[in-house]
Amino acid sequence: MILPQKELERETEIHTIHKFLLREISYCVDVMCVARLNVHMRKEWLIVLALILLIFSFFTWFNWGFHGDVIHRPPSNTIVWETSYDPESMDPAVDNTGVGDWILSNIYETLYTYPFNSSDTTSLIPLLALGEPIISPDGRNYTIALRQNITFQDGTPFNASCVKWNIERAMKIFSDSQAIWTFAETLKGGNEVKQVAVLNGTSSSVFQSEFDSWIVNSSAIMILDTYTVRFVLEEAFSPFVTILASKSARFMSPTYAISHASDLDLMTWEAYGVDYGQSENYMHTHTCGTGPYTIVDWVEDQYIELESYEKYWRETTSILEVLPPSNAGSIEKIYIRMNYDALGRELNLRNGVVDGVEWPLTEAHLVWDPVNEITRYLNINVSTGGYKFETLFLGFNMGNLTVTVNGTTVITECPFNNRNFRRAASFAFDYQNFIDSAVNGYGIQGKGPIPAGMVGHNDSGIGFNYNLTAAVAEWNLAMQDPVFVNSLNTINNSIIFYHLAGSSLRDEASSLLQIGLEDVYWIPESNHTGLNNNMTFLVESLTYSEYLEYLEERRLPMLPFGWVPDYSDPISYLQPICHSEGALARQIGYNNTDVDMWCDLAISENNPTLRQIYFNNIQNAVADEAPYIWGYQKIEFQTWRDWLRGDGLVFNPMRDVYFYHISKDYSGTVVTNQIPWPSFIELASISWVTYILADYFKFQWIRRKQLKFALFIICTSITLFVTAWNVLFPSMWPQPGFLTSELLFIIYPGLLWVPWYLMYRDTKRAYRRIEQNHKTMDIQ
Repeated sequence: MILPQKELERETEIHTIHKFLLREISYCVDVMCVARLNVHMRKEWLIVLALILLIFSFFTWFNWGFHGDVIHRPPSNTIVWETSYDPESMDPAVDNTGVGDWILSNIYETLYTYPFNSSDTTSLIPLLALGEPIISPDGRNYTIALRQNITFQDGTPFNASCVKWNIERAMKIFSDSQAIWTFAETLKGGNEVKQVAVLNGTSSSVFQSEFDSWIVNSSAIMILDTYTVRFVLEEAFSPFVTILASKSARFMSPTYAISHASDLDLMTWEAYGVDYGQSENYMHTHTCGTGPYTIVDWVEDQYIELESYEKYWRETTSILEVLPPSNAGSIEKIYIRMNYDALGRELNLRNGVVDGVEWPLTEAHLVWDPVNEITRYLNINVSTGGYKFETLFLGFNMGNLTVTVNGTTVITECPFNNRNFRRAASFAFDYQNFIDSAVNGYGIQGKGPIPAGMVGHNDSGIGFNYNLTAAVAEWNLAMQDPVFVNSLNTINNSIIFYHLAGSSLRDEASSLLQIGLEDVYWIPESNHTGLNNNMTFLVESLTYSEYLEYLEERRLPMLPFGWVPDYSDPISYLQPICHSEGALARQIGYNNTDVDMWCDLAISENNPTLRQIYFNNIQNAVADEAPYIWGYQKIEFQTWRDWLRGDGLVFNPMRDVYFYHISKDYSGTVVTNQIPWPSFIELASISWVTYILADYFKFQWIRRKQLKFALFIICTSITLFVTAWNVLFPSMWPQPGFLTSELLFIIYPGLLWVPWYLMYRDTKRAYRRIEQNHKTMDIQ
């Protein structure tokens, strides 16, 4: 239907035409040069060259102008979407990439999910589960009834055994890039398995023994009957249902995975079809879920092909809460294409070659007018403004710092142990500058550990903004602490902010912190009493191995972090970021017993009012102590063609585009490039054809000098007008609009102007020769 070979060539034809035209034009110039030296050159050659340019001109005009989207757009039952990178794996127990999460959400399903037509993440609806869980009074047992008559895409029935098998399989693999830790930390006995996996590795005999013991003795997942399963938790965990809606709780067909195991010994139910820690397995490139689509082909770095599952259970359901919309299931084929060229993705969307693309934020202004909040192209829809749960922030080392001073390794208290110095740095950081440079303004300043848009968020207590006066005041308070002053002198009054090489965001964050602290130090009101030397703040990059070494040796005074939640609950942020036993809090040495207590209470509390009190207490305490600089929180930015319809396009922070709820309607499509106006290529071709023919016929087709000059002025004016129109009003220009860079801005007008200039120049030379001949004749 589309894509394999023939259609790929058809879609890329529009781009390769430029290369052909430029090559032909260059050849024409060479021919003309030769023609001037060889007056006996056959005139057929010039005519052939003129015809070639005319044919190419007609071809591009016909395709881009008259037919426009009608020729190149995908079929009505097919979606083509371009992205910039591949998933890590198709195995839901392994992949932890954004694009992989998106694709797998259209293939695999969870027990609960977020509303399909809403950005709401505060409520869940049962999907594979029949209803809400029955929770025991102590909050440790979750009993869930499952829907019946659901099959995987290989025909295997979905039941309680499949649920238990999938969670245990993920625990056996225990991929360090996946979020199985959410189950390991909550299920009975699971935390011991996690600790061994982290400390000893999943290939160790210690891990194998611990996992086998957990399977036999923990009773963490119990099958009560064919369609009823019970999860037994180590301690009460109020947001456990949100984990059952997360990417770590997607279910594949056990029989399919087992039958394709890499070893005969693994082809049993008890072996889970994988070896301990075996993330590379058959399911790495294959899928078999209960969802509406399945993968039929994956060519890495090129495309992923999905097709619809004809017996998808929601197609025939009458249950209101999972009843699909009337347009559901109309998309039968999906192609996720990898296109690493951002400009190429933009042109493909504007030309209608694809239905949607990952539009780079650095080029957002080309498609979106943020002032008037409207799209610049009537045929491209832009979805923006919603809060994503992706954040980036800086954590201060609040423990010991290892430095090398004059060749000697010194371990001292990190200057950021001082609360006032951390607050000074928080005021000295230019947040808006960071947001503008990092995400082109499509973000908001972070306001604490819980992101905006998530239940529990309260930014009233986070009062930091870019304020050098307040930063100096905090610095001067820090200088009253002799321990702080001594720590600066011990490290030779120099603080180096390290970041991972190749990470432009973390480089930018480190540089802004460096500049901010330098400004604070050199303000006249800044107190320097007691310092041995003037302070220096530096930024250096490290390779990955160096960064890990520096992290282990505690040589990093500041650590950049990026965070995306594994489940939609504040605990997904507070536990790792603020609790003293959390992964990020341990790295920076943050330890507040009150915060730990409030975290533990919020984890076990089901009352929303009480939970909000605990969340407010945590956010206020963290704001006061400033262990982190909250850099930014991303804002969504998604683009697709106007012919796509359905609530599968509705933004939700915990779900990307959902293809099953999307349809196409070409009848109401706004196609702005169907007007048969000539593009730059056509104008350039006509200009060069005119010049070639004029040169061949020695300009005898225009007798008067004034007419030739007028022709030159008219053609140049048209060229200038078309160029200015395309640059000033790209959304109104009916062609693809190729003048999106300085290089093309020079090349294309040049192709238009040069032949008319040559014509004018040759005309003047011809008249000069005539006048010279007349003068010679008069003399004679």
